[in-house]
Amino acid sequence: MDTIWQDLRFAARSLVRNRGMSLVAAATLAIGIGANTSIFSVVSAVLLRPLPYDDEDRIVAIWEKRPRESAPTNPVSPADFIDWRGRNQVFEHLAAFSSTSADLIGEGEPERIDTGQVSWAFFEVLGVAPHLGRLFRPQDETEEGANVAVLTHGLWQRRLGGAEDVVGRQINLNGRPHTVIGVLPEGFRFPQDQLELWVPFHIPPGLARVRAAHFLSVFGRLKPGVTVEQAGAAMASLGAQIEKDHPGDNTGHYPNVVPLRQSLTRTSRDALLILLGAVGLVLLVACATG
Repeated sequence: MDTIWQDLRFAARSLVRNRGMSLVAAATLAIGIGANTSIFSVVSAVLLRPLPYDDEDRIVAIWEKRPRESAPTNPVSPADFIDWRGRNQVFEHLAAFSSTSADLIGEGEPERIDTGQVSWAFFEVLGVAPHLGRLFRPQDETEEGANVAVLTHGLWQRRLGGAEDVVGRQINLNGRPHTVIGVLPEGFRFPQDQLELWVPFHIPPGLARVRAAHFLSVFGRLKPGVTVEQAGAAMASLGAQIEKDHPGDNTGHYPNVVPLRQSLTRTSRDALLILLGAVGLVLLVACATG
């Protein structure tokens, strides 16, 4: 104990005697530790923290891969989505998503809001339950049932005052009345944070045959016991069948099944890992300097 006390006293005298070097060393360590803490917090939130969806390991994105163009994550055409949904054997549900905007009129000043258009099973894929009311059903995807809407919790609070009787209320979107059928749970955001309202994606017969227009994001929930690799192989086989049936539009186009987290972080994962490694080196240098 006496030896430790003597060492501490000697260290304190050395720090006082070399105040400049002590301050530089302390500042260097602070910068290194602070940078690592900040970057690790971001990496943890983006790459490590569990996603807020039931059985996230069973949720995947299905993109269109075009090897000749070195393009593995292209949007999907409506016709291909319909074929995938109707002919796949490995997913409980497949759902398509596209984003748009709409003019919300009534209940305050007119406002342009970001809107998600989705096939009926979108929330089934994510395992999301409504805060109020219900979410979409197959009949909502038909032309007759298209005038319904689901609100985010934030829009419900901000625009409708959190009214408990909001289900069944009429709102006006782009000059057309829509019936509110449900409110999403607080904090739900997917795949874009700014989306505030959801409507069914009605695919008219003409668009359902279009294979040259690629604008849909597709997500799926694997059946129990099916792995991502098995789903990828099954969808590759299905893609080959579709390519044979429609060589004019689908030659060289194949489904690409990607785990949801990998898909969400595909543009940031490598950069974050490189940045984490870089600040780790900074910390090592700071410790050596200190």
